[in-house]
Amino acid sequence: MRERSGRWWVSFQLEVDRAELNERRRVPGNAPQSGIDLGLKTFATIRDGDGNVEEIPAPKPLRRALRTLRRANQKLARCQEGSKNWHKAKARVAELHLRISARRTDFLHKLTTRLARTKSAIAVETLNVRGMAVNRRLARAVTDAGFAEFVRQLEYKTAWYGSRLWKADRWFASSKTCRPCGRIHHGLVLADRVWTCAGCGVLHDRDHNAAGNLLDAMLSDFALGDVVFAGKFPGDVKRLAETK
Repeated sequence: MRERSGRWWVSFQLEVDRAELNERRRVPGNAPQSGIDLGLKTFATIRDGDGNVEEIPAPKPLRRALRTLRRANQKLARCQEGSKNWHKAKARVAELHLRISARRTDFLHKLTTRLARTKSAIAVETLNVRGMAVNRRLARAVTDAGFAEFVRQLEYKTAWYGSRLWKADRWFASSKTCRPCGRIHHGLVLADRVWTCAGCGVLHDRDHNAAGNLLDAMLSDFALGDVVFAGKFPGDVKRLAETK
């Protein structure tokens, strides 16, 4: 197959015993369970049950290559369509897009593989990516992040390595809910990276708190078994689990 950039790709298939391969790479039962909050500046905030927090910076491949891409598009626009220079400029633009896509894919594959092989259970939020992309200020950053692809890769990789993936309800207010008391801060906006709970007075880092809430919700759901977590007050669900 030949791409617009001029590169040729050859594909082939191998038959692999996936069950045997997965058994050798299966995640140990004592591996940590984690909640993951996704964002635009910090791509993923990962919080384990023991309180350890890891922040993964967003690679932003499109944003970093945007200046070079604009110049390549300007050069293409100045060329006469159908000329040799036009074909060269067109191939250059296609090559830049291929590099951007490859960098994003490489980042996502490395991160999802590491998470699926080192975590026994992973809680993620269900993002409305299409709805976020409607916002003109966020559209480019949202599409550049690749949130949907991140979750898609986690789905099949956790199945490969024997870990579990838990998705929160789309309306679960993970960032707005105070983890200790369960009070929801309805006035929280995207620019607020740190906020104080009006109920208990605890100072929260927005992303750290969200990752912790996702982890608590997953553990509560696992403990209750037949109860579906409503995604509103993780503290209430936790208390239900303790009294059952």
